[in-house]
Amino acid sequence: MLRRVDGYLLWPAVALLAVGVLTLFSVTPISGAQYFQNEFYFVIRQSVALLIGGVLCLLASRWDYRKLRKLAPFGLLLSVFLLLLTYLPGVGVMVGGASRWLGYGSLSFQPSELAKFCLILYVAAALTNKKNGLRSFWQDTLPILTVCGAVVLAILRQPDLGTSLVVLATILAMLFVGGSNFTDLLILGLLGFRALVYLVAHTPYQWRRWTAFLDPLGDRFGAGFNTIQSLIAVGSGGLFGVGMGNSRQKFAYLPQHYTDYIFAMICEERGFILAAAVVLLWAFLVLRGIRLASRVADPFGAFLALGFSLCLGIQSLVHILVVLGWIPATGITLPFISYGGSSLVTSLLMLGIILRISREE
Repeated sequence: MLRRVDGYLLWPAVALLAVGVLTLFSVTPISGAQYFQNEFYFVIRQSVALLIGGVLCLLASRWDYRKLRKLAPFGLLLSVFLLLLTYLPGVGVMVGGASRWLGYGSLSFQPSELAKFCLILYVAAALTNKKNGLRSFWQDTLPILTVCGAVVLAILRQPDLGTSLVVLATILAMLFVGGSNFTDLLILGLLGFRALVYLVAHTPYQWRRWTAFLDPLGDRFGAGFNTIQSLIAVGSGGLFGVGMGNSRQKFAYLPQHYTDYIFAMICEERGFILAAAVVLLWAFLVLRGIRLASRVADPFGAFLALGFSLCLGIQSLVHILVVLGWIPATGITLPFISYGGSSLVTSLLMLGIILRISREE
């Protein structure tokens, strides 16, 4: 099988997965022992998710992805149903003020990850069905945007601004490649930005994040705390890092250091060299996926490869920019590396489909 798979897609992903497991092994023992009385709690759970995701990736790389085209509407309906369940008291799991999970006991699932996957699948199928392209905004583009907008609003309501922005950016890029008029998309983007400004201004915690982004030291023990600690971690690493297991920020200085700020941990422990290598691996992987999309004869496969590659790339970029303090905090993971079973399994499933498409090319 490996001889028939694009190694330029597979091996960068394997390297990123290895960096993720090693980083979690290094920075999570303190949190695991403190919250779960098990130093290897996070590593064990991530390894289980990696095993499940690896099996799905393998199956997806050998399964005919074209069959997903007919399943796209049903997948979208299922993801919406699961998103709505998160709002029900006693069903949705509240963590950090957001109800983004479904679960029972130690088992949990994040429906927005499935929705992200199904939205890209739906848009790819819809664009493929438009054999003459998106000639009319009102008849072709707007119906697709209406369906996607309703799902994105359900994600935003959880609230999950980071995932919403990643999905919207991916969908707009796919519509542009699919033939939608650039001016129409630009106007929609400006209107969306205006709505985002209104949302931030009228949501207290989002407004605090924005003001903290502009001046972290102005609220150093509040909304600006994470940004300051993240920058300390990045700066402390220097060129070669403080060494594996020697992070200081993991001692509760940087909250969510194993999810939303794991790139800061890489910078601190392994330094600029490995951090730059991670960025290059992601850039290479995404560009390879986009190149694949431009070469595939099957339109559905091309749109899938483009959508999944862009989604993974945009999410990685947003995570890194948040860690570096270049954009406001969004609470988003770094695919393949951050702790989080739902994110890891979904990312590996996307990778498996991209690998299958590469076998067709």
